[in-house]
Amino acid sequence: MRRVRTRAGLTRIPDAPRRPKAAPPSLGIQVAEQIAQAIIRGEFSPGQWITEEELTRLYRVSRSPVREGLRTLASEGLVELAPRRGASVARHDVSMISNLYECRNLLEPECFRITAPRLSAETFKELEEVFREMTEAASRDEPESYLAATVRFHEVVHAVCPNTVLRDLIRFLWRRILLLRHIIIHLPGRLPRSLELHRQIFEAIAHRDGEAAARAVRDLVQDSHTVLFSAIHPGLSRSADGHRLSTRAITNSSKREPQWPKGGDI
Repeated sequence: MRRVRTRAGLTRIPDAPRRPKAAPPSLGIQVAEQIAQAIIRGEFSPGQWITEEELTRLYRVSRSPVREGLRTLASEGLVELAPRRGASVARHDVSMISNLYECRNLLEPECFRITAPRLSAETFKELEEVFREMTEAASRDEPESYLAATVRFHEVVHAVCPNTVLRDLIRFLWRRILLLRHIIIHLPGRLPRSLELHRQIFEAIAHRDGEAAARAVRDLVQDSHTVLFSAIHPGLSRSADGHRLSTRAITNSSKREPQWPKGGDI
C-alpha cells in the first residue's frame, strides 16, 4: 500500500500485485533435456535401446524422473517407448524426413518473415555476434562449434517471433530437425555452403527485409533437405517437396563418418 497526495489530501493506493516467479522445470524435464542433447550429439544412436537402469546411473536420479523424461521425449518424437523394454532412439525413414522438412519449409520462413522487420537493435546485436561465431567456426573447420552457433542463430530469431503459436510449433519441430542437422554438418563442403546461406539470411535481417529473409530461409531448408537425402541415398538428389532433381554422389571423408543403417532409416 502506498500513499499519493491529491487535492483532497493523501489517498491510499494498493500496490500492484507481484508477478509470481516462474517455477523451475521439474527434475523429469531436466532429465529429458539432458537425454535430448545426448541424442542430438550422437551419443545415443538411432534405434539404440536405452533402459531406465542405464539412465538412472548416468544422470544419478531415481526412476520416476527418468520415466517422466522419456514420456516427454516420446511426445516430441525423439524416442519410442516399448512396454518392459524401455525406450529406443527414434529412427527417421525417408518419408518422415520429407515430412519434417516440408513442415519446416512452411513454418520457419514465415517466422523469419514476420520477425525480421520487428527485430530490436539489441536482438540484432546478439544475432550479429552469433553470426561472427559461425564465421570463425567455419574458418577453423569445426563442425560441432559451427552447429552450436547456427542453432543459437535460429533460436535468437525464434525467441522473439511475435506469433507465439508459430514459435511453439517451431520449437516442437526443432529438436527432430537438430538430430538430422547433426548428421549432415560433417559432410565435405557443408560448412562453407551453410555459412553462405546463413549470410543471405543475416543480410536480409540486417535490412529488416522480411520477404527476403523468408526466401533465404526457404533456400536453406530446401538445400539441407537435398543434401541429407543425397547422403542417405548416394547418387540421388531430391528437393524439399520430394521431387527428383539430379544425380550426384556425395562421399563422406570427414573425421566422424555417420553410420547409415540399412533400409533407408536413420
